[in-house]
Amino acid sequence: MLRHWTRPTALAAALCSAAIGLSAAPAFAAPAATALTPEQVVELYIRVALNQDVAATKTLNEYLKPAYNGEDALDVQAVTDAPANLDKQLEEIATGLMQALPKVDPKQAKAGLIAAMKRQNQATGSAKCRSLSSSERANDVAEGQRIAEVRYECVVPAPGVGLQELLADQGPPASLTTEVFLAQLDKFQHSFDTAGTRTVQGTMDLYGEGKGKPWFTGNFSSVIDVVNNGMLTQKSGE
Repeated sequence: MLRHWTRPTALAAALCSAAIGLSAAPAFAAPAATALTPEQVVELYIRVALNQDVAATKTLNEYLKPAYNGEDALDVQAVTDAPANLDKQLEEIATGLMQALPKVDPKQAKAGLIAAMKRQNQATGSAKCRSLSSSERANDVAEGQRIAEVRYECVVPAPGVGLQELLADQGPPASLTTEVFLAQLDKFQHSFDTAGTRTVQGTMDLYGEGKGKPWFTGNFSSVIDVVNNGMLTQKSGE
């Protein structure tokens, strides 16, 4: 999700590994399942991915039961437990990352790294997304199946470059000192305090039979990439 980091690979993955945001989404009152459009389905998936929206998860499960033999497509308990499990996850990630930074004192830097990851995670969850339009076509690899391509946009915070870019500018990870590392953490946190917003767009493909049958996807977490890349990639001229 965060780009341009080459080594250590774990740091790039970890800075965006909290794939679901902390902020709570507002309650979503969806229409009856049979009335859901591809645009509405995508908005539900986005709320699950970015906000652990339990209501949206349950609505999708009811909507998708005909496509999943009456079973739940999504794990409601996992979505419910995700916010509570985040602190433990970030603790484990930070412990691993410190091993790639031999000159950085974990006692001084670990808490700040966790705070930075939480800040990014909260910003990701704060994105405001909505579907724009959809187009439908035949699925060339599955006879009788259809694909609905939904275009959406998200208004995201725009702090500028990501933490790994800030650190990369200071030299190889093995050379970073505690003082330099802490200074970049502070700079990263401050960038969110002064961030404006920008609007980014993405697409999500849904699959189904069409004709009022359920639309579904296994790749709804791709919206996290769209939000993080749009949020942390500084555009030319900005």
